[in-house]
Amino acid sequence: LNLRLSLRLLRRREFAIATPDGPRIITVDTGRLRSLIYAGAFVAAVLIGLYSASSWATWLYAIHATPFGRTDPVLGRDIAFYLFRLPMLELVHGIALTTIILTIGGVGGAHVAAGNLALDPLRGVIASHTAKRHLSLLAAALLIVLAFGAWLRIPHLLTEQSGVVFGASYVDVHARMPAYRLLAVAALLGAALAVYQSVSARLLPIVWAIALYVVVAVGGSVYAGIIQRFVVGPNEQVRETPYIVNNIRATRE
Repeated sequence: LNLRLSLRLLRRREFAIATPDGPRIITVDTGRLRSLIYAGAFVAAVLIGLYSASSWATWLYAIHATPFGRTDPVLGRDIAFYLFRLPMLELVHGIALTTIILTIGGVGGAHVAAGNLALDPLRGVIASHTAKRHLSLLAAALLIVLAFGAWLRIPHLLTEQSGVVFGASYVDVHARMPAYRLLAVAALLGAALAVYQSVSARLLPIVWAIALYVVVAVGGSVYAGIIQRFVVGPNEQVRETPYIVNNIRATRE
């Protein structure tokens, strides 16, 4: 659908090229690219569909999940969520992220071919109103998917090795989880800025949106490193003891 919207703008374009006999004007019918782009979209759709279909067991586990009657000590979720629902949510996130990135690439290429998007050495990015609105809304969708991914990283920390224990550690609970929550909020704010960009005459809002997400992502990693080095490192046994106890109790259960 997004490619179809952008491909409607393809038209004949004229280019000036230098030749030994002087400059010449050539005409290129960019509309002939439609078949090639649609073929690429079809191949991408089939590959994503095959990958999704191969995860049928993940889907069945999610829709037939049964509560364990036991909750984790960090987030208070039933253990069944981590075994059955979380893998499905991560699968949906991966498919959505792949699809939206491919879509942005295809739509951006179509707008470049149509002459609605270009990079000028002096004026920077030049975009028509149609291209700017289309790509801004797709950027908003991407940031929403990234916010969803940041939220999923919080429970995922309980399912992976972290330091001396398997599951959440002191740094995970006191640094990474708050950082992921803040990153999700930053991504949603960035999505709002991208939507505003679609109706704004300037390109500044989308720059703010990207910068906000990058700054929070990098800042969260730096903050986690500081907590590990200066809070956990000098007294690791005391800091990690509650989480080691959680690990042992969960292993026995």
